[in-house]
Amino acid sequence: MVKLSDSVVVPYSEAERELFALLPVGGKNAITSQDLVEKRYGASAPFHARAIIVATVGNLARKVEANREPFEIGRTVRQGPHPIRFWIRTKKEIKEKA
Repeated sequence: MVKLSDSVVVPYSEAERELFALLPVGGKNAITSQDLVEKRYGASAPFHARAIIVATVGNLARKVEANREPFEIGRTVRQGPHPIRFWIRTKKEIKEKA
């Protein structure tokens, strides 16, 4: 199981911690931004919920890198109206990528 460290240089917000808990480990199990919206907000999602989710996960990815966590946040490239897919990339996946 992958966890965020408690002793960090840049602290994580509550929203970032909630989204981190929803991210799957491994690229084959990636979750879409639309699925994250549904899990995070349910039926009461704000109008720009997908943009909020993408920005928050982007901030989370930068903080994970700044805090030198033993994993990183993977994502697909933006493709117009299609949802972006997110996942947690472990050390093993990072080594295979290099």
